[in-house]
Amino acid sequence: MRRLAGLTFLLAFTTSTARADKLVLVAGGGDGGDGTEATKAKLIQPFGVDFWDTSDAGSVILIVEMVKGERLRVILPNGKLETLAGSEGVKGNAGDGDSAKKATFNGMHSLAVGPSGVYLADTWNNRVRIYHLSRVDAFAGTGEKGFSGDGGPAKEAKFGGIYCVSFDPDKKNLYITDLDNRRIRKVDMETKTVTTVAGNGQKGWRRGDEATAGRSACTRGG
Repeated sequence: MRRLAGLTFLLAFTTSTARADKLVLVAGGGDGGDGTEATKAKLIQPFGVDFWDTSDAGSVILIVEMVKGERLRVILPNGKLETLAGSEGVKGNAGDGDSAKKATFNGMHSLAVGPSGVYLADTWNNRVRIYHLSRVDAFAGTGEKGFSGDGGPAKEAKFGGIYCVSFDPDKKNLYITDLDNRRIRKVDMETKTVTTVAGNGQKGWRRGDEATAGRSACTRGG
């Protein structure tokens, strides 16, 4: 994907009166750091957003920053921006089981709020990691690029460029775009088993195929 231009992060919403559309600045556009108003803070390549209803802080907005950011950040109900995981611009693949702010990532593209925490698409580490209880842990992928593991534990599987993660409505399965392998795979949240649900690894498109027999026409950004 092309890098985002500028440092602003905008959220659009439609007002209920007069059917007018308005664009409102939610975060970014300034030079402030953690603890400052989100609209006065500096964001670096924000690439994914989700909403999280927490028991202690209430409803918050979560943001992942890609490449030069390498952080999971949060807009609190008081409007302040804070970092939950990662350190600005520090790239790596470390910190599982330790304080989230000591963890390192490599090009996070998206996130999904799930039953046990926040699931992070750690794209070029070929992994899904989970933020919970102020720490980061492994969830899916070994970190080694490849394709393997269907039918077995998600932590032992290999992926190739995880660009997006999303839950089904009941949050019983986490779906993963395994882009370089041209597949959509899922992790059963109860058994933590990974399987392929679409794609066979080949590039192309053909109407009427079974999902796992069909080809993928995904394109990669960079």
